[in-house]
Amino acid sequence: MTTTTLSVYDIYEYKTTDAELKAALRENPASFNLALSSFKSEQRNLSREYNNGDALCYPPDWYDTYVYPYDVAISRLEDIIDEESCDDSEDDWY
Repeated sequence: MTTTTLSVYDIYEYKTTDAELKAALRENPASFNLALSSFKSEQRNLSREYNNGDALCYPPDWYDTYVYPYDVAISRLEDIIDEESCDDSEDDWY
């Protein structure tokens, strides 16, 4: 799996495992961070659209269907980055 194939819904639905995400981060950190940035940008745009839009066009489950998967994917990617940076810094403690 490469970082160019990272999918919000695959990450959200746990079709992409943490091990695969860690491998993608190690393989190409710049591409991994680019995917994270694009997910954040899309999440902000969708959230803004939901918050500023006509309530009749955006029922309550709209957020759960379209924005929440981005929230989960972003959190998982950030957790992977944090775990990997902790793994690297653990060597400094010994």
